Amino acid sequence: MLNAKPTSPPASVVAMMGLAPNAEAFHIGRLRHFERAPFSYEEAFYPSTLAGKSPSSICATRPFCMSCVIA
Repeated sequence: MLNAKPTSPPASVVAMMGLAPNAEAFHIGRLRHFERAPFSYEEAFYPSTLAGKSPSSICATRPFCMSCVIA
């Protein structure tokens, strides 16, 4: 995991998640490796109201946005 912090998400994420325009979201950036070499970078945004809750409760209660870029 490269970072995990509250942030102001991009407008496209705000629209996809149905957040208020000035809403804050929790951002997680993760670098994946394959055979010890960097392979992909993944970003996930969660509503800040869900920070600290279990992943199963997050998926069951609210939409989230995840994007994946393969290097």
